[in-house]
Amino acid sequence: MSILMERLSSHNDPDKFLVKVDDIQASMLPIYTRMEMLSTLFGNEPPWPYPIALDAAVPTKFDSLEDARNSVTHLANLSLRFIRSVQHCKYEPFSLPSSATGEQAALLHHLDLWTKRLSAYQVICEARKTPTHMYAANVLKIGHIVMTIWVNVAFTRFECAHDAYMHEFETAVSLAEQLPVIASTADQSMRYANTFTLDVEMIGPIHWVSIKCRDPVVRRRALEVQRGTRRREGLWDSQAYAALAERIIALEETGLEAGEMPPENARVHHAMIERSRDIAPMTHVITVQSMPDGIGGGLVTWQDHVSLDTIN
Repeated sequence: MSILMERLSSHNDPDKFLVKVDDIQASMLPIYTRMEMLSTLFGNEPPWPYPIALDAAVPTKFDSLEDARNSVTHLANLSLRFIRSVQHCKYEPFSLPSSATGEQAALLHHLDLWTKRLSAYQVICEARKTPTHMYAANVLKIGHIVMTIWVNVAFTRFECAHDAYMHEFETAVSLAEQLPVIASTADQSMRYANTFTLDVEMIGPIHWVSIKCRDPVVRRRALEVQRGTRRREGLWDSQAYAALAERIIALEETGLEAGEMPPENARVHHAMIERSRDIAPMTHVITVQSMPDGIGGGLVTWQDHVSLDTIN
């Protein structure tokens, strides 16, 4: 509020006042929409209507990577609201709203539009591409890939439905593996080395890949990306979520031969770190949900734990 008042108080001209309000909205809205995305990812449901309609979320062209970031943030927030609105339908047959498939199709259409807009922008900017642009573009693409898969599987109870997106999982991991190489350049080294940022970059999306992808090679590559950095992106702690991913992989792959993929009844549907119930400073309680009796058997919930001192 103090920033707002300072910006508005410097002019008494009504026309300039209105210009300043528009300027403030343009500069502050992206901050709050990214904060909403972080909050929603951790289970908080926003009580207000989203300020940007889906049809306005993707402009006709991107003039900068900031435009692309703002656009994909809108799409992520609208997608997360949709996913939360239909998540109960996975486990309650015949409860899917009649409008849900149309909403899903509209979101996927605009997510596809975003890819086309970004590709067009990158073609135009190819000659003046910098490591900063490459790093930012990779981060945006990783988040976009994960959100697109998530919207696609929003209605299904089958965890193995993610198998249809093996190519997309591999692409997301490859983009993440390129980040430390890009960050070896002088202007990006500090960005990758930062131990804390408020923005969601790649820890959350790559963690999601490691727990949703059944391919043992791809998911372990995703796990290595998490292990290879010591960062905190908002509430996403790379080492804590690497430990969680490693535990989920171990639970799902118990008794399997090398290279085998876990069956549906071994898949973990949900797992959450219970930070208020830590056993010790380096040991976190986790709540796990799975369907050991198959899709028709219902969710089973139990407690487990992860230890950070097992992470190298």
